[in-house]
Amino acid sequence: MSSLPELLVIEIKRFRKGSFTGWISKANEFVRFPLTLDLALASVCDEAAEAERTLYQCCGVVNHHGGYGGGHYTAYVRDPLKGTTYLADDDYIQQVDPIAMLDSQAYLLLYRRAPG
Repeated sequence: MSSLPELLVIEIKRFRKGSFTGWISKANEFVRFPLTLDLALASVCDEAAEAERTLYQCCGVVNHHGGYGGGHYTAYVRDPLKGTTYLADDDYIQQVDPIAMLDSQAYLLLYRRAPG
């Protein structure tokens, strides 16, 4: 990789197909992820990329609640200018502590390259 993206999206595989049954089920295991990610520590960076800013801040998390046959999505969004974090649901948006982003139902992680 010769260049790192401004926005990094990571999908957590939450659905799996049974080897023998063919049934699809949801994986509900808690996935631990950092709010700050340094790609310089990962093996994806080559020498050209190492000269770039490699620090990323989590700016959003999409959660899936429910099972394979149905469910509900919510999202956490971080405002980088104000430093505030919000939970968005169907009928409301409320300010929350950034630690709330570490939701046990995380499905998509969005990281923005930190200014520098």
